[in-house]
Amino acid sequence: LTWNPIEFTDMTGHWAEEAVNNLGSRMVVSGTGSHRYEPDRNVTRAEFVAMIVRGLGLRFEPADHHTFTDVNPSDWYYRSVQTAYRMGFTHGFEDGSFRPDDNITREQAMFIVAEAMALTPLQNVTETPNATVDPLHPFTDADRVSTWAVEGVANSIKAGIIAGKEANRLAPQDHTTRAEVAWIIQRLLQQAELIH
Repeated sequence: LTWNPIEFTDMTGHWAEEAVNNLGSRMVVSGTGSHRYEPDRNVTRAEFVAMIVRGLGLRFEPADHHTFTDVNPSDWYYRSVQTAYRMGFTHGFEDGSFRPDDNITREQAMFIVAEAMALTPLQNVTETPNATVDPLHPFTDADRVSTWAVEGVANSIKAGIIAGKEANRLAPQDHTTRAEVAWIIQRLLQQAELIH
């Protein structure tokens, strides 16, 4: 990946400082102006997908048709969402929408990461010797993971990409912050051996 050293002024001493500055230098994540990153701000679904697409270095798919009712060719994230959809790691809602401006939840992020693993050497993570061990078992709030997300959440944990928000809590319904996203994407790329 491209390397252009950068340090965000509001990341000094932050728990995600290394991940944010690393991915900022690789142009996977970007600042919000005045050399700031705003690590504790929530991330939208569109922003998250755009960062995953950049992180994996995917070429944009042709923008030749509408996939979601609320994602339009004039939107800055249109090509990223289209590419993620075509590559099979993002899906919309039953009503045909994508809800790009909604803050992404941790379980949604985990699900997308698990689906994106299919494009990396991590695609066989479910076939590891410990596949019968339930990776959700250690978490006291595992029962709060939505049914549709259980497999994706489990696979992202099994791959070593996702950890609990606290030692024994997944917080699947919490919104995901910009700091968390940088850490998650860095782990995805490291575990897939795309960066060191």
